[in-house]
Amino acid sequence: MKKPQCGWKQSSLGKSNSMGNIITLKGRTNKGKNRIREHGDQWVVMETTLTPSPPLPPVKSLKTGETRWLDSINFEFCLESKT
Repeated sequence: MKKPQCGWKQSSLGKSNSMGNIITLKGRTNKGKNRIREHGDQWVVMETTLTPSPPLPPVKSLKTGETRWLDSINFEFCLESKT
């Protein structure tokens, strides 16, 4: 199994070619830790059509289907797999 890619730049996750990738989140704050406890740590990167594009994309929980914006304040994230 491939080792997850961590520490890559936020801007690479915001690109359109990252859509459909599975990421693993780790909580940095209590808010982030609670979200992971409620919705799991595996999330899929979703597409956004906003202009200008936000720095980080929306993500959807594989466990519950919850959709939210990813932020680097509450979460650390690693790329698990590319589709």
